[in-house]
Amino acid sequence: MSKGSKWPINRLAEVAHRALELAREFLDELTERLAAGLIDGLAADVVLFEGKRSETRRAPQELKGLTQDVRKATEAGHAFVSAVRTAVVRAGATAAQRKAFGVGMRIHKRVAATVTAGIDAVLSGAAAHPELARAAGMLEKDVTTARTLRAAITGTDAVQETKKEARKTPTAQRNEVARRIEAAVDAIVAVGTVRFFAQPEIADRFLALVPGHGRKSGPPSGGSPT
Repeated sequence: MSKGSKWPINRLAEVAHRALELAREFLDELTERLAAGLIDGLAADVVLFEGKRSETRRAPQELKGLTQDVRKATEAGHAFVSAVRTAVVRAGATAAQRKAFGVGMRIHKRVAATVTAGIDAVLSGAAAHPELARAAGMLEKDVTTARTLRAAITGTDAVQETKKEARKTPTAQRNEVARRIEAAVDAIVAVGTVRFFAQPEIADRFLALVPGHGRKSGPPSGGSPT
C-alpha cells in the first residue's frame, strides 16, 4: 500500500473501474444519493492516477541512467587529475608546487565533490605555475579538458539531484489522487448498500468492491454497525 492508502495501490485502478461500472449500471437509483459530479470526478481521477503511476515507475529508471552518467563523468575526471598529479611529481615539482596542484589531496573516483575539488586544484596550480604545468606535459587544450570535465560532473550531478526531488512529486500526487479515489469508491459502496438494503444480492455487489471483503471470518471487533 502507498503511504496513507487503505487499499493495495496496485489494485486501486481495478477497484475504481469496477465501481464506475456498477455506479453507471444503477445510475438512476444512485444519482440523488451521490454528491454532484462524484462519478465524473472519479473517472477523471482514475485516468490521472494511472498516468501518475506510470511517471512514478519511470522515475527510478531515469535516475539510474543519470547515476551512470555522473559515475562516468566523475571517473573520467578522476583519471585526468591522477594523470596530471603524477606528471607534476615526475617533472620535479617542489613540495609547495605539489600542494598547489592538489597532490596528496584525497579524492575518490566515484565521489563527485572530491573529484571536482581535485580538478579545481589542477586548474589553480596550472594558473599559478604555468612553466611546471608545461613541463608536466599540460597544454592549453588540457586546461579546456579539465574545465569540460568539471562542467560535466557538476552539471550531471545537479540534474540528478533535481530528478531526485522531482521524483517525489509524481509519487505525492499519485497518493493524493489515490485518496480521492478511495473516498469516491467508499461513497459509492455506502449509498449502494443503503439503496439496495432490501436487495442483498445487489448490495453485495457494492460491498464486493472493497478489496478483501468477504474473506474475513466474522464482523470487525466492536460488533456490527447499528
